[in-house]
Amino acid sequence: MNTSYDPANGEAATRHTNTHANTHTEQDAPAPEAAPPISPTPPTERAIWRSELIISFVLRGGVLLSAALMVIGLLSLVLTRNTAMPEPSSVASFVHAVLTGEPLALMTLGLLVLLLTPVLRVVVALITFAWQRDWRFTLITAIVLCVLLLSVLLGRGGA
Repeated sequence: MNTSYDPANGEAATRHTNTHANTHTEQDAPAPEAAPPISPTPPTERAIWRSELIISFVLRGGVLLSAALMVIGLLSLVLTRNTAMPEPSSVASFVHAVLTGEPLALMTLGLLVLLLTPVLRVVVALITFAWQRDWRFTLITAIVLCVLLLSVLLGRGGA
């Protein structure tokens, strides 16, 4: 009796062979062993798993980067006692403050990264849904992204 993998139905197939040494027939000849499939899950489940993994990395990475920037800024603030951070008049002046290591600018950047992490998660979800050709969720995610962007663009600062 031989046991081999049957790719047609995905199960092990059992064959009875003739145990007599001199009486072999074509029916008793050993069949070539078929290799099991590389992945037991369909590609769609694998793609969903991969996209969920990417989204979890984006969320985790955003939180860790934000926390690192906040801690570096806080340590720099404690060590230098430099609390002076002029109101940035442009993006370039804010970038300059961050690059020169101003503590409050680093902490502000940490907060910005934390605020932008969910938006980046929505962008990644939009891309993965479109890549999977799941048009219903692509449309829903695009609407969510538009609402997020409109709330940022139309929102007013201050009290």
